[in-house]
Amino acid sequence: FFASNGFPCPALQNPSDHLLKTINKDFDDQEIEVDLAAASCGGASPAEEAIRILVNSYKSSEMNQQVQKEVAALSKKGTSSTEKKRSHASFLNQCIVLTKRSLVNMTRDLGYYWLRLAIYIVLAISLATVFYHLGTSYTSIKDRGSLLAFISTFITFMSIGGFPSFVEDMKVFERERLNGHYGVTAFVMGNTLSAIPFVLLLSFIPGAITYFLPGLRGGYDHFLYFICVLFSCLMLVESLMMIVASLVPNYLMGIITGAGIQ
Repeated sequence: FFASNGFPCPALQNPSDHLLKTINKDFDDQEIEVDLAAASCGGASPAEEAIRILVNSYKSSEMNQQVQKEVAALSKKGTSSTEKKRSHASFLNQCIVLTKRSLVNMTRDLGYYWLRLAIYIVLAISLATVFYHLGTSYTSIKDRGSLLAFISTFITFMSIGGFPSFVEDMKVFERERLNGHYGVTAFVMGNTLSAIPFVLLLSFIPGAITYFLPGLRGGYDHFLYFICVLFSCLMLVESLMMIVASLVPNYLMGIITGAGIQ
């Protein structure tokens, strides 16, 4: 259509760039390779003249007549077939999609959980070697209390490292919520369900290192109880940091606020 009206696309040039450049007034200060020899409008810019020629040509073209016929045919069918309101996905479907997307994001982002897992393992090995083989004497009671305090403190406090990722998630959530794609409940459910496997991993591996090397109370039932306590603490702090990220989206202020609350 452009070529038939004297605006052919030059060789080795992107057609879409050429079309936009022809009708965009921002490019008037640049050289436009179009044929405007037949322009009759003396004071008009090249882009304005190109627009006038193209608009007049389209109005009198068969293409315009065909479009008008299609519009008239669609109008006769009524609004029921052309203006159907798009229904939202169900709450369950929203949760499933958000959980899958969040799981992929957490898996690919090294700073979300993987880096924290590496730091937890190093901390766990350090604590386990410092408190190695505590024994069962009366004096070891204080050391056991110190070990448990260190484990709970380190593992929960390091959850602040996930705050930057929470802030990025909140930016995406705010934009998509304003577009009406899903609500707060679906987002929280999806984020929580996707985080459970990683939080279990953060609880189990460092917990096993710090439980067996120092020689805490034997029996796997006690060990599972120990892991459940760590898991509960981590889930609590992860939820806390999500709340802080929603209230204080600033990166530095959010970390200070989260650390202060903990």
